[in-house]
Amino acid sequence: MAMTERVLVDIGAIVLDGVRPADRERVAEAFRRELSRLLTVHGMPAEDARRDAVTRPPVPLTGSPRRIGRMLARTVHETLAPPAAGGGTA
Repeated sequence: MAMTERVLVDIGAIVLDGVRPADRERVAEAFRRELSRLLTVHGMPAEDARRDAVTRPPVPLTGSPRRIGRMLARTVHETLAPPAAGGGTA
């Protein structure tokens, strides 16, 4: 039986200015699913990539709650992941 590594990601807050209160839970669910998918596919970044706070340019909050959540998750994952060869992000 293969062992599965369990990872806990604690995100204290995500500012969703401009998202309707009725859509916030859908954004959060899409965020959780996409970040989980990204971590499953790409794994956890190196320990030295750990951050106490993630500061990135704002993500445009346009489109469906699902799209917004997925964009936010990708932004967080890109911030945590070490740079790929050639200077891009993972």
